[in-house]
Amino acid sequence: MDSSEKMNSIDPYMDPVLYKAAEEGNIDPFENYQTCLNQLLTPDENTILHVYLGNQSREPESTDFVDIILEMCPPLLFQANKKAEIPLHLAARYGHSNVVRVLIDRAKALPTDPESGVLEYVNKSFIYNILSNINTFIKVTLDIEKGQYITWSELFKIHARAYQVLDHINPPSAVEMKQDTSLQDTDPGLWSRVDAIVLQWIYGTIFEDLLNTILECDSTVALAWNRLRDIFSDNKNSRALYLEQEFSKVQMEHFADASSYYQHLKNYTSPSLT
Repeated sequence: MDSSEKMNSIDPYMDPVLYKAAEEGNIDPFENYQTCLNQLLTPDENTILHVYLGNQSREPESTDFVDIILEMCPPLLFQANKKAEIPLHLAARYGHSNVVRVLIDRAKALPTDPESGVLEYVNKSFIYNILSNINTFIKVTLDIEKGQYITWSELFKIHARAYQVLDHINPPSAVEMKQDTSLQDTDPGLWSRVDAIVLQWIYGTIFEDLLNTILECDSTVALAWNRLRDIFSDNKNSRALYLEQEFSKVQMEHFADASSYYQHLKNYTSPSLT
């Protein structure tokens, strides 16, 4: 990771020694620290966990630092910086899959007693934060004229898999549902909210003409996903003719170099829909 991608410089609220310790994943300076750890911030309000996760050049071999810090200060699990990013955002962004699992498991393990107020906090903070800002991660806007369905759908599924909501796109079979208890069974209200957010992902990453085509009352992620797949599947024959016409117009002299030319040609190739 380039130094330019690392967390911002040290803030007076976070002692340089503590910042360095967070950056390196050194737990020792924090064990006897008297002030609440969630008050240690950078100018961008990055916490200890933000600093740690944003400065790991590779996936950490151990999650001990994250585990111990969260034992010491559980609110850090949901604490966001100025960009509204909680630690899970950074863990997912930098590919720290083991940390992603730890953070999600800790959120799931929180008390679910409505009177405790914790469930409401999880619903409003954790779920909303991890499932929002979709365009930050999926930079392709699906357009029926550009043949980007394969790219768009793969990026979408990767993102959904990272946040463990792939079952909204591909619901489990009847056999799988008998073997495993899903969120849809244990907490249908929360499952419905998450489904609505993932549905917003779809609506937010397609052009208006497609949106108008698939938009319907009481839709679900699975219904919208299947409608898009069917649209691009049914459109293959007419699209083949369109691509042949467009391909014939492409001339190398219109591009700055061979790489740009071949990349443009690649945009006209589309594997079979699955």
